[in-house]
Amino acid sequence: MCSTRPAAIRERISNSNALLVRKPSPGTYIHLPSFLMLLGANPLSDIGGVRSVVGIVSRGRYYSGTDLAGMLASVEEANERTGAFVEEVMTGGAEAARRYIESWRDSGRTERPFESMPVLFLGYALGRQGDLQGALGLFRLAADVHPDDYLAAYMLAGVLLVTGDHDGAREAYERVLEIRPGHPEAERLLSSLRERAR
Repeated sequence: MCSTRPAAIRERISNSNALLVRKPSPGTYIHLPSFLMLLGANPLSDIGGVRSVVGIVSRGRYYSGTDLAGMLASVEEANERTGAFVEEVMTGGAEAARRYIESWRDSGRTERPFESMPVLFLGYALGRQGDLQGALGLFRLAADVHPDDYLAAYMLAGVLLVTGDHDGAREAYERVLEIRPGHPEAERLLSSLRERAR
């Protein structure tokens, strides 16, 4: 729903879980369930108005334009880091990736050297091409750099299982369940590995 009149939105969504924020100056309010985008210009008059985001309310929290600009800069910087890491992997393989991580840690930087999802996709692609050792190396790095990422632990566990490292797979599935209790597939596979170990 889109309107330049907040009252019109309020009337139409009075029974929903919408969050409305009043602005001191006139503007356009766009509503999605539990999401509100405040625009500084009317996109109904000029479509360019969709680029004039003043703020967003999401899940009960207000993000100002300054907050959003900072978030965007953080995402752009993370993309650059991840791109540099993937470039290392593509040109030098898993060993180059390990050296890159070591160099990163030695530099004293506190942010993570890469975001996990692109690296997990790359590892998955290597595995599909039959390079299980390459996939294993990337999944180990991802699980090490992102110890709170259940998907990194889950993908690591899968390759460990396929390569016959049942003890390693069992530990990785246990890690998945520490991060995400009740993960059905991890529970099933871990139960199967425990039965084999008896």
